[in-house]
Amino acid sequence: MTEFQNSRFSDVAYFGGVEFIGDAVFRKTKFVGEVFFQNIIFLKLANFRKSQFVSKAFFNETQFKGNADFGETEFKSNVSFEFAQFSKIGNFLEAHFVKYAQFSESSFFYAANFSNSHFSSNVDYTKTNFFGDASFFAAHFSGYASFFQAYFSVNSTTNFFSAKFNYDAIFLEAKFFSVVNFNTVKFLDQVDFIETKFLGKYTDFSGAYFAKHCFVHGVEILNASRESFRIFKHEFLKSNNRIDALVFHQKEMKAFWKELLQEKWYKYIPEKIMLSLNWISNNYGLNWMQGVLFTVGVGAFFYFLYLIFVSTCFSWGQFLQFLNPAHSYDIIEGAYVVDGLARIFVAYGYYQTISAFRKHRL
Repeated sequence: MTEFQNSRFSDVAYFGGVEFIGDAVFRKTKFVGEVFFQNIIFLKLANFRKSQFVSKAFFNETQFKGNADFGETEFKSNVSFEFAQFSKIGNFLEAHFVKYAQFSESSFFYAANFSNSHFSSNVDYTKTNFFGDASFFAAHFSGYASFFQAYFSVNSTTNFFSAKFNYDAIFLEAKFFSVVNFNTVKFLDQVDFIETKFLGKYTDFSGAYFAKHCFVHGVEILNASRESFRIFKHEFLKSNNRIDALVFHQKEMKAFWKELLQEKWYKYIPEKIMLSLNWISNNYGLNWMQGVLFTVGVGAFFYFLYLIFVSTCFSWGQFLQFLNPAHSYDIIEGAYVVDGLARIFVAYGYYQTISAFRKHRL
């Protein structure tokens, strides 16, 4: 074990190229001068809990083979973990980054914990890889926070629950294959989700607050809560992007349908019927051709039902008139109930077909 607990380094501290074989304990240590832990290896625990870095600190290309504990540590100047590798837990619980924090192209292979951390200035996670769980629970970002092209792995959880972004939040081209929780996050300035991919099992933005513009062009979400799809639909509408807004409206309705399926079969029957019809008739407003097929299909179904009731032969002329909801009763020989139902469903099919064209309107 290498122990510097409660120590004070008044001048520059340089550990370049060192390999710590046992536990390295720097707990409650104060580094007054600049600190260089560049390109070194911690084979076991690296304990910097409650330490204080007054000047710049460099952990570039450092390999943490054991747990790395920076919990409650204060970085009063710029700190860099660029290209660092955390093989086990990277713990920054309640850490305070007063100046610029650099984590670009670093890798967390097991877990990254930044819960309740405070970033008083800018922080950069550009191209950072999170291969395990990543927690930013209740983290506070006072400067801009960049997660440009960050990668969040499958079979993990990414948690931003109750985080607060005071300035720009950049998730441009980030890829989330993990379960993602942005529940009750506050974005007080611009947010960039352009070309961001949420491809994991579940994404939740329920209760998220967007104070200013949210850039969402090209965003992709596979599985999410209904509230999440609704929020992104609203952001598309704010930028007058009706086409993508309709796509997220469809996703919102499908999520609502899944919610209803969790209920007992006899509950919410009217809602289940309407959602089913909307899906079948035009895929929730996205497919006008589906509306045409629905109209012809229900018209054919009721027409052949009518033929069975009145025991007559098929006629193309009569069938085409049958597809007109306002057709004359002169072509009907009894079976008025069937005819009435046909008028309702055919008219509904026309309406759904026309409404699906709205995504092409100016």
